[in-house]
Order: sequence, then C-alpha cells, then structure tokens
Amino acid sequence: MSDARKIIHNTLIQSVAKVINTLLAVIAFGMMTRYLGTSGFGAFTAITAFLQFAGIIADMGLSLIAIQMMTEQKDDKSAIFSNIITFRILTAALILSIAPLISLFFPYPPLVKIGIAAMSASYFFSSLTQLFTVPFQIQLRMHLPSFADLISRVALLGGTILCIWFNIGIFSLIALITFTNIVQLGFLWWWSRTTTPFSFRYNIAIWKNIFHRSWPIALSIIFNLVYLRADTIILSLTRSATETGLYGAAYRIIDVLASFPIMFMGITLSRFADAWEQKDQERFGRYFQKSFDAMLLVATPLIVGAWFCADDIMALIAGEDFRAAGITLRILTGAASFVFFGSLFGHLINVINRQRVMMWGYAGIAIIGLTGYWVLIPRFGALAASWMTLGTEVLIAIIGGTIVMRTTKAFPLPRTAPKVLLATLCMGLFLWGMSFLPSSIILGALSVPIVLFSLCGATIIYGGACWSLGLIPKEVLRRNSGDNY
Repeated sequence: MSDARKIIHNTLIQSVAKVINTLLAVIAFGMMTRYLGTSGFGAFTAITAFLQFAGIIADMGLSLIAIQMMTEQKDDKSAIFSNIITFRILTAALILSIAPLISLFFPYPPLVKIGIAAMSASYFFSSLTQLFTVPFQIQLRMHLPSFADLISRVALLGGTILCIWFNIGIFSLIALITFTNIVQLGFLWWWSRTTTPFSFRYNIAIWKNIFHRSWPIALSIIFNLVYLRADTIILSLTRSATETGLYGAAYRIIDVLASFPIMFMGITLSRFADAWEQKDQERFGRYFQKSFDAMLLVATPLIVGAWFCADDIMALIAGEDFRAAGITLRILTGAASFVFFGSLFGHLINVINRQRVMMWGYAGIAIIGLTGYWVLIPRFGALAASWMTLGTEVLIAIIGGTIVMRTTKAFPLPRTAPKVLLATLCMGLFLWGMSFLPSSIILGALSVPIVLFSLCGATIIYGGACWSLGLIPKEVLRRNSGDNY
C-alpha cells in the first residue's frame, strides 16, 4: 500500500473513530454540565485549567521527539522508546506532584485545591498515553489507539451515568476520569509491547540527546501555555464561577475541534520527518501543500457553521443554562480555525529543528497575551479572553508559517481557496435558510432540536460540494495510486 493510501486510510479510520469517541465524550460532557451547573462546572474548569499547565509542561514535546528520533534511527527504535518512556515517567511524576503544592498559594476555594490534588494522577496517566501512541503513529496503525480511546470513552459515559444516578458529587467524576485514563493506558501499554518492545532504561547518551532536543520545546510550551491557558486561570481568579463555567464549556468544544489537526499531523509526521531527513525537497513540499489544503478544507466551514449555530450547539450539548456561551463559541471557533494551521506549522518546526527560533515567537506572544489577559479579563470577562485567544492564535500561525517556509523554501499556496469558499457558501446558504425555522420539530412523541438537522444537512451539503468541485482527492483511494500524498 502506498504512503498516500496508508495516510488516507488511517485518517479515515481515525476520523470515524474520532467522531464516535467524540460523540460519547460530548454526551458525557453534557451530562456533567447539567449535573454540576454553571457554577459547579466553573470549579471543574478551574481544576482542569490549572492541571493542564502542569500536564502540558510535563509533556515536554516528548511524543514529537520520539517520532523524530525513532524515524532517524530505525534500527534502534526499542532502545530509544524505552529511554524516552523512563524519562517521561520521572519528569511527569515530578512536575505533577509539585502542581498541587503550588495551587495552595492561589486564592482558590478549598474545593478547587482538593480537586487539583485529586486529579493530578489523571494527568500523569494521560501524559503516558500520549507517548504510547507513538509506535502506532510511525507504523500507521492508529486503529489500535483509536480502539483504546473508544473503550475509555464507553467507560467514561457509563461511569458518568452511575455518578449522577447516585449523586456522589464532583470528586466521583474526578476519580472516574482517572480510572478511564488508566484503562486507556493499559491497553496501549500491552499492545505496544508487540510492536516496539520496551523496558525501563537509562542511557546517558540518549538522555542527553532527549534533553538537548526537548528543552527548547519545553520552554516554548511554557510560553505557549501562557497565552493558551492563562486566560481561563485569570478568568477563574477575577470573575465569577458561573462565567468561568460558561467560558470553560465553550472552550471544551474548541479543544475537541483542535484535536483533529493534531490527529492528522500525528499520522503524517513520520513521513515529513523521513522526507526532511532524506533531504527530499520535492516530497516534503508536496506533503506540505497537501496538508495545507487539508487544513483549509476543514477549518474554513467551522467559522460559518459556528456563526449560525453556536447558541443552539451550546444549549444542545451543555444545556440551556449554557446557551449564553454561544457568543464565546463563535469567537473561539475563529481561533480554532487558525489552530489548524498553527498545528501544521508547529509540528513541522519540530521536524526541521527550528524549535529555538520559534521559542522567541512564543515568548513574544506570551508577553502580549498575558498583558492583554491581565488588563482586559478583569474588566470585560470571557469576551476579552475569547478575542485575545483569537488574536494570539493568528499571530502564532503567521510566525510559525514564516519560519517553516523560510527554512524549507516550500511555499504552499491557497490554490483550493476559491473552491473551498464556494462549497462553504453553499453550506452557509443552507444554514441561513434553516435559521428561519422553529427551534425544534415534533417527530412522533419526540421534540428534536432543529440544530441537529442543520448540522447534518450542512455536513452533507459541504461534503457533496467539495466532492463535486474535486476538493476530495479521489485518486488516493485507488489501489495503484502510488505515493500521491
């Protein structure tokens, strides 16, 4: 099977799995928001936002480094993977054990501080889960991690139902999330032993190489976190728990959208790394253009869809109490669209070893973002946080793209933009017409929200328009297509 077909098939498998897993997660999320309410979910948002700081710092970009090193040294993959796993366990345990102690110095209520301590274990297991997907990414066998994710989502949904049924509070939900992360990690741990045997190892030469590659990424991640997560923390410290809950609910939906470009780049990254390592400029440029086209194809309709449906989406997913977060979702969806391109450029920066250059870009935007958050959020609340998030994501995409293009001399062109805009226009006209209908329709004994029909219809119309306009590459689905990606 060609690289093109492997990538397309893995993307399709992961996309289908992602849709199912996301649906299960969204149902569980909706049950949590309805159970906790805006104020209770505000406390939950404060807990997760604080730990996301520690969890993402603990990541240190090790998944990207593992792909890079295992692609470069194919004959020694097990040794490299074993050392990176050991490195990850020690660093993640250290960072995530310190986080609850730091939270004691923040003016959070006792509920939030106890929640941070209780949930830190969940982020430890999650950090290992990310690393254990690497062997499957390299071998383009992402159906196994997708299945492990599916099992954890089913457990999450079933456990959420039980927690709400017995009304045992927010800490039961925290324990449940930790359990599902352990389940997912367990499956990946077991399966990865059959593909890339590993053990706990310490090789000083490999560890020096890991640290040499990771510290610029880790520093960049810290700067990155300042403008990505500081908004929620500052909001939780300066505004009400209700407003924090509304913002956090909208941001959860954006996190789901942002996972798609990360998933796609996880599949294709080893191919980029191999092309760059082999100094195959033509192949790297072709991958770059195709990936840019894919991001444009998915990111563009999000903005139009959110413009028409944001209020109803929030009410449908999180409950009527969260309908007011629709305006926040509209703005954050614009930010998510730029995250697609920022994710593409950010992953390629690691492939071409320009992390130290990008670090200064992250530092500058961190200063801009943090200043804006401190000045604007106490006064204007969630709206200020949303607009600042959009602005920083635009800047990140511009800086990241500039660095990648100047270094690689590959310049992807928005050649598919006219067709994408035409397909999006068709979708937008449909959504505009649907906006004149009542909020729900009666089907037998059921009252079905019209937003469900709007989203399904918009997806079909946009997909059909893209197919008709030739935006979906039919040739890569053929058996003898070659390396057309």
